[in-house]
Amino acid sequence: MASALLSSISDEVKMNSGISSEVTRNLLYDPHSRSVGYTSRGLTTRAWDGALQYREGKRLTLMIAVEVGVS
Repeated sequence: MASALLSSISDEVKMNSGISSEVTRNLLYDPHSRSVGYTSRGLTTRAWDGALQYREGKRLTLMIAVEVGVS
C-alpha cells in the first residue's frame, strides 16, 4: 500500500516536464527508511513503511513518510 502510493508520486514527479531534471534525479524512494535521534526521553527510532527523500550532496532530506497501521 505505502510502496504503491510513494512509487506513484515519484513517477508523477519524474514525468512532470515543468520540474528541473536535477530535482527528479535527486528524488529517492526508500521502502525501508528509518530515523534515529536523541530526544529529551532518550534515543528514538522511527521506521516508516516507505519514504520519499531528496538528496543534497551527502545529506538526505525527508520529504514524505508513510506509515500504515491497522486497528
